[in-house]
Amino acid sequence: MAKPQLASVDGELAPCRASRCVSSLTQEPAYRVEPIRYEGSRESARLALMRILAELPGVKIVLQTEDYVHAEFTSPVLRTVDDLELQFPRRGQIVHLRSASRVGYYDFDGNRERVEDLRARFEAMQP
Repeated sequence: MAKPQLASVDGELAPCRASRCVSSLTQEPAYRVEPIRYEGSRESARLALMRILAELPGVKIVLQTEDYVHAEFTSPVLRTVDDLELQFPRRGQIVHLRSASRVGYYDFDGNRERVEDLRARFEAMQP
């Protein structure tokens, strides 16, 4: 299966168009998650999130820049792939997120749970 287009040309995360996606940049309640908020520097937040991702099973970092991370999560049984994107805006101490399954219609809240688990792990690391 071809990789989906993720971050749009203007640097924004792609919108969610299916029930197997969540994003902090949408106002649609069914797809909405809160961004991750942090104290300190953007680089420190990015490095902390990269450490967390490195500890999770089935994760492959596809692309990493100073303001964007794309990670693929491969499920252990069905070998399906979900895409997680993290965007680190230059203003404000927030991280925008988008997590989406590549196949299927409904993900049984797997992407929402992934984002909330990532948030909880990140918050636990904060002073």
